[in-house]
Amino acid sequence: MIINNKKIYLIIFFILIFLLFVFRFHGTSYKFDPNVCELPMQWKHSAATFEKIQSAIKDKHCGIEINIVLNPEGYFISEYDDPFDIDAPKLLDLMQSFPSIQYWWLDFKNLKYDNADLASFALEELTNITSGKIIVESHNFWGLFFLKTNNNQIFKAYWLAKNSKRYLYFLNLARSIFAMIFINPDFVTMFAYQVGTSDYIWVGSRQRLAFTVNNLETLNNLYLNNIEVVLTDNLNP
Repeated sequence: MIINNKKIYLIIFFILIFLLFVFRFHGTSYKFDPNVCELPMQWKHSAATFEKIQSAIKDKHCGIEINIVLNPEGYFISEYDDPFDIDAPKLLDLMQSFPSIQYWWLDFKNLKYDNADLASFALEELTNITSGKIIVESHNFWGLFFLKTNNNQIFKAYWLAKNSKRYLYFLNLARSIFAMIFINPDFVTMFAYQVGTSDYIWVGSRQRLAFTVNNLETLNNLYLNNIEVVLTDNLNP
């Protein structure tokens, strides 16, 4: 039986697309340098002010997490939801003031597809201020998709949501799989209690960052589950 050449080419095309999707979903696992911080790394949660960052440095945190929003004029402020808050610290000023911070986990609250280009430019400018790594976290699919992070100091992190309700569980799983393939984030962030042994089907081989961990037992259990970075408010025995 002779198979039409067009059918052969079509089969090969779909096989290649499938393999590309598998490769994209698998992703890569970024390895944190234990010479920078002892593993598992404990980064300060919600260090949104000069005083809190000073406290984080005093407590020997090499990384911090900040909620940020993008002002329409093209700069970031340390704020949860109001991009026009004139009293909120500018992210650029925070980075200039604390060059010893090695990791900046930025929870980007108002990232959207229509401000992703402006945000990309603003992030690129920040790499001239700090030598630290910048991890941009968001749950906005299209915002992360259009965000440009070609600089090796800037990383994308997809905030993963899980839900125990069956219909939401599979919707979130499908969304995560599509995010891994099309966004191809460098990291995945998630609640510590949602970390599981079967997370590969959600995130491929990517490094997971967990929040918020405030006791040593949970930290040790997460490290055994290959979690190298956690956010903490105040780690207790």
